[in-house]
Amino acid sequence: MKGRSYNEVMRVLIHHSSRRGCRLFLHLVRRDVHAVQLSDHFPNTIRPTISRANFIFTVEAYIGTPRTKKAFIFDLGSELIWTQCTPCINCFKQEYPLFDPTKSKYHKRLPPNHTLSRYFWRSSNGDFMFYLRYGTKESASGIVSVETFSFPNQRRTYESIKGVAFGCANNQQGRFLSSITGIMGMSKSPLSLISQVGAKQFSYCLPPIYSTTKTTLLRFGNNVKFVRSLQESRFLTYIDYNYRTRAYNVVVRVLTHYFNWFNLTRSPSGLNSLGNLCYRLRPGFSHYPNMTFHFMGANLGIGPENMFHVTRDRFCQAILEGDNMTILGAYQQQNVRFVYDVGNEKVLFGKDDCSLDRG
Repeated sequence: MKGRSYNEVMRVLIHHSSRRGCRLFLHLVRRDVHAVQLSDHFPNTIRPTISRANFIFTVEAYIGTPRTKKAFIFDLGSELIWTQCTPCINCFKQEYPLFDPTKSKYHKRLPPNHTLSRYFWRSSNGDFMFYLRYGTKESASGIVSVETFSFPNQRRTYESIKGVAFGCANNQQGRFLSSITGIMGMSKSPLSLISQVGAKQFSYCLPPIYSTTKTTLLRFGNNVKFVRSLQESRFLTYIDYNYRTRAYNVVVRVLTHYFNWFNLTRSPSGLNSLGNLCYRLRPGFSHYPNMTFHFMGANLGIGPENMFHVTRDRFCQAILEGDNMTILGAYQQQNVRFVYDVGNEKVLFGKDDCSLDRG
């Protein structure tokens, strides 16, 4: 490393376009992987709000008739939509009331003839059940139901989508934030919100973690926002529905070699760190490197503010290790516009001022 600039761009080869908004992984048991689409119509006018909660982002949605407001983790690595419901065996504390299916006019359990019933296992009493376990040891389980979901639209009213299959979760384990009520699956899976409403593309732009901008918009269909000089990369085809990539071990090896040159002291990562590679913060230290992620046909360059979480006494790499994948989460996505063109199997991205994406 001697003789090179401290701001040298470290180049890491990545073969796919994964974008993660949180640190959860989905392992869903299913019997086949045939695509299903419930509707050929999508309300291009809906524009849900994406809000920041600590280091994750949530999507605002309403369930049932009458509508009840919920906050879901915006998760491109999950398939099923789920929220906590009554009666609950073991629920984490949440700021919103639990969803009560008995008070919703059109709520029903997933019927056997439903297109998506093949993806779930059936209990002895006839209910279709789900069980999700995530890489950070959290889990959720319950009954699969069908309900009306409503979202804010451009007219500042609500657009309702009937017949959305989701998990009515009543037994959760692990650490969940009280500001959420569940998870909004946004992968390519037939079970995700994208597939169920027939969306061909969606777009979002996450503001800096520590900015005063707390909310932006999740855009769909004709409302997708494009910026100049968008680069594009194609999805890889895997047996699952994730926008998958892997490079974590390479990144750790290169960063360890780089910081060893400065004789920095490793620090335990701790429960609240965003990555496993942490160092004690030396007074005046500012030699954080940049990084370029190489995708197929496109490059994403990020600076230290998108790579490291710095506290009073230490800093940590803000990239997480997953199941044979590298998670590009909220830190890496700050001030970058992402457009997922699911219909054409590609993702587009480019620098943007995400604080302006509010109307």
